Amino acid sequence: ALAAPAARALEAAVGPAPRLARVTGVVTEEPKTKEDSSWCRFTLAAETVAFGDASALPCAAPVLASWPAEKPPRYGDRVEFTASLRASAAPRNPGQFDYAAWLRRRGVRTEAWLRDAADGRVLSSGHGWRVVEWSHEFRRWTSARLRHDLDNEPAAAAVIASMVLGTADEAADQLADAFRQTGTFHLFAVSGFNVAILALIARGALQPLGLARGPWSPVVIVPVLVFYAMVTGLGASSVRATVMAAVLVAAAWSDRPARLANSLGAAVLAILAWDPAQLFNAGFQLSFGVVLGLMLLADPIARPWRARGAPDPFIPRRLVGRMRRTWEWMRLGIIGLLSASLAAWLASAPLMWWHFRTVTPSGLAANLFAIPLATAVLALGVLCLLGAAFSAGWAALVNNANLLVTKLLLSGVQGLAGAPGGHFHLAPPWERSAEAEVVAWDFEKSATVLLRAGGETWLLGSGHDADYARGLRPCLYWRGLDRIGALVALAPNAAHLAAAEEVLDDFRPTAVVDTPLAARSPHRRDLHDELSMRRQGKALAWRGHALPLGHGAATVRVLFPPAGWETRLGDDKGLVLRLETAGGLRVLFLGDAGFAAETWLLKNEPDLRADALVFGENGRDVSGTPDFVRAVGPRLIVRHERNRAFRRAPDEGESDRLAFHPPPGAIFLRTTDEGAVTLRAWPNRIEAEGFVSGRRERVLLESK
Repeated sequence: ALAAPAARALEAAVGPAPRLARVTGVVTEEPKTKEDSSWCRFTLAAETVAFGDASALPCAAPVLASWPAEKPPRYGDRVEFTASLRASAAPRNPGQFDYAAWLRRRGVRTEAWLRDAADGRVLSSGHGWRVVEWSHEFRRWTSARLRHDLDNEPAAAAVIASMVLGTADEAADQLADAFRQTGTFHLFAVSGFNVAILALIARGALQPLGLARGPWSPVVIVPVLVFYAMVTGLGASSVRATVMAAVLVAAAWSDRPARLANSLGAAVLAILAWDPAQLFNAGFQLSFGVVLGLMLLADPIARPWRARGAPDPFIPRRLVGRMRRTWEWMRLGIIGLLSASLAAWLASAPLMWWHFRTVTPSGLAANLFAIPLATAVLALGVLCLLGAAFSAGWAALVNNANLLVTKLLLSGVQGLAGAPGGHFHLAPPWERSAEAEVVAWDFEKSATVLLRAGGETWLLGSGHDADYARGLRPCLYWRGLDRIGALVALAPNAAHLAAAEEVLDDFRPTAVVDTPLAARSPHRRDLHDELSMRRQGKALAWRGHALPLGHGAATVRVLFPPAGWETRLGDDKGLVLRLETAGGLRVLFLGDAGFAAETWLLKNEPDLRADALVFGENGRDVSGTPDFVRAVGPRLIVRHERNRAFRRAPDEGESDRLAFHPPPGAIFLRTTDEGAVTLRAWPNRIEAEGFVSGRRERVLLESK
C-alpha cells in the first residue's frame, strides 16, 4: 500500500501503449518458471527508469518482470535490463480472471517484458533479507528431499511438495482442477490446514519437556510457524494462516484461555491493518469464512447426533466396558468429522459460487477421507525432513510410504471429481433472458463466438490453446456452462480450432459441425483424429443446410461454402452462417471469409439481409466490402478482431488492405475497442454491450 503512489506515477508515465525503457532494481521474490514456458516471472523493486534516450529517473515502484528463463536472476540480485513496459491489462471478457486487479492488490501496476536474455544482466547480489535468502535455500533443499526416490512418479511427488511446501509445479497444476472440483483445493496449497497441523506437531514435540502449554510455548511455536510461512514463499494463504495461528498460540502470554472468536477477530484486524485490499480477496474471504462457519455451525450440527447412542450419563464411566468406550470414541470422531465437513461446505459454498460460479456437492464426501489422508501426507513430509539430513535411505523409505498415501488421496479426489453431479457451474438466476444471445469474445490469438437460443449454447470455434485455459474456459464456466450443444469448426486454422480437444474434454459437445472441404490445417486433422478415437461422429454442413438450435427457438442456416468449392485460402474454406430466430431476427456470421467468398455470395445468394453482421479478419484478403455490406443491410455491425494489443489493425493505415468503413446509419462496434461484445436479441430490438468500454447500444427493429 505504501508503494501505491509510486506505482501509479510509473503507470501514468508509461501511458496506454507499451514503451521501451531501461530499468534497474532489486529482485524481491524468487523467480518462478513453468515447465512449458521459456520465461520466468518475478517482482522487482525498481530503483531507476529511463525512457528512450532520456536520463534515468528515480523510481520506487514495484514492477512485474518477465525474464527469459535461460539465465534467470535470483532473489536479492540487483539487475539492469531494457524491456517493454506496459500497464497491467484489465480483462477484456466477462468471467475472465482480473489479473490486473490481483496485481494491484500487491501494489503492482506495471509489467516489464524482456525480448531475450541479452537485454538483461545481474549487477550484484546479496541485496535481499538474509533470512529470506536462507528460507529460499531451505525451500530448495526440502523440495529435493521430498522428491527423493520418486523420479518415476513426478505427478505424485509434485503433489507432496505442493501440499507440504506450496511449490508451484506443472505436474501438480495438471491435478489441481480435481481438487478445485471437489472443494478440497485448500489441501492442495499451503493454508490454515497445513499451519494447524504443523502447530500441533510442534506442540507435541514440546510435550515431553513440559513446555506444550504456558508462556514458553509461543516462544518456540510462533518462530517455527513464521519460518514455515517464509519457506512456503510468504503466499497470502500461508501468511493469513500463520497470523491466525500465532494469535491463538500467543494467547498463552495473556494468562487467559484462548477464544477462537477473539483470535479470529484479532487476526482479521492485523491482516487488514497491514493490507486493507485483502478484504476483497477471494482467498481471504474463504479462509476466514470457513473458520467462522466451523465456529458457528459445526457444534449445532453435531450436538443432536452426539446425544443419540451415548452411554447413560448416570452409569459411572468405570463401569462402561472397553469395547463400549472404544466405540464411543470412534462414534464421536466420525460425528465430529461429518459435522465439520458439512459446516465447512455450507460456509464455503456461497463464496465459491459467488467468485467462481462453482457448486461442489462432492466436497461433502471428499473432505471425509481427504482431510485424514492429507494430514498423513503432511506428517510424513515432516518426518522425511527430520531424518533426510542424516540418511538418504530414510528419506526414500518415508517418501515411498507417502507415495502410497498420496496415490490413495489422488484416486479418491479424481474419482469424485469425475462423478456425475460431483460439481457443476451455475449462472446467476437474475440474468436477463433474451430470445437469442451472441458473444464475440476478445482474446489475444483466438476467434470464438458463442450462440445461445432456447436454452442451448453453441460455440463457433474453440479458439487458440494459448487463450483457452485462462480465457475461454473460465468465461464459459462463468456463464454456468458444463456442456454445450455443438462445437462448430468455423474455419480450419489455429485461431478457431487449436483448443478443440480441450473443448471436447471439458464441455462434451453433443455435435461437432464441420465442412466437407479438404484443408491442410493440422488443427483440423487433429480434431478429426480425436473424434475418431472417441468414436464420435461429425456433422458435415454446406450451403443449403439448416441446423436447429434450441429446440426450434432458432435456426442456423449455412450460406457458404457450396459443395465442391475450391480455393487455396484457408479462411475462405470456413462457414458463413446466419442465425434466424422464431421472431424473425437475423444475425449473419461472416467469420474470416474474404473477397472471394463475399463475391460468390453476392452472385449466388438472393437474400443476404440481416439485422446484425458479425465478421472477423481475413488473413490475406479484404473483408466486409461495401457491396457486400450494402447487400446485407445491417443496422448493427460487430468486427470480431483478435486482440491487437501489440499491433495495429489494418484499418488504421498500417496495411495495403482496404480499410473497412461502416455504412451510414449502422452502429459499429469493434472488439479491439470494446472488448467482448454481447448482443441480446428480442423480437423487436437488439441490445449491444461492450465489456471493456461499457458502451451500450439499442437498435429497434421493424415488425416482421
